[in-house]
Amino acid sequence: MKILYDHQIFEMHKIGGISRYFYELIKNSDGLYDTETSGVFFENEYLKSIKTPKNPKKIRFHSKRHYNKKDSLKKIIKCEYSVLHPTYYDLYYLEQKHNPFVITIHDMVPEIFLRYYYNNLDLIYNKRILMEKADKIIAVSNNTKKDILNIYPEIPDDKISVIYHGQSFPLHSGGLNTIPQ
Repeated sequence: MKILYDHQIFEMHKIGGISRYFYELIKNSDGLYDTETSGVFFENEYLKSIKTPKNPKKIRFHSKRHYNKKDSLKKIIKCEYSVLHPTYYDLYYLEQKHNPFVITIHDMVPEIFLRYYYNNLDLIYNKRILMEKADKIIAVSNNTKKDILNIYPEIPDDKISVIYHGQSFPLHSGGLNTIPQ
């Protein structure tokens, strides 16, 4: 089995919780399943330790996004993977032919506190569309699953699996080492 992770979160974040989650999935997949990451230009510190990015300083950020999305679409359309696992909530691939996909929902904070997230209505809309169309939804906690079902009762309960985040942070006297060495 081969899982294709797209470019989105690695392009958006140099470091952070969601990109760390996907890094851990990729890094710890060895022997369980094959992985591939789409995209070309990244500044994400986690991904740099497992993928050699091209020089991100040669082109503008807008162009990086264009090339990353183009590379992702090319790999998605080829369908040389078993499962697509998008790393964030852009709908760019839905109109294309693709294999089954799973989406991870990290929380429902924007939906619950809508008055504070009115600038994120596109994100909220995209999450809902992706949850409706996904073959499977990963919720990172029972509370996140409960929130999804309370907000979107039309989504079938059995479509959502709760999978808690693991961690591989090395513990030492100086605290947590969050950047891979």
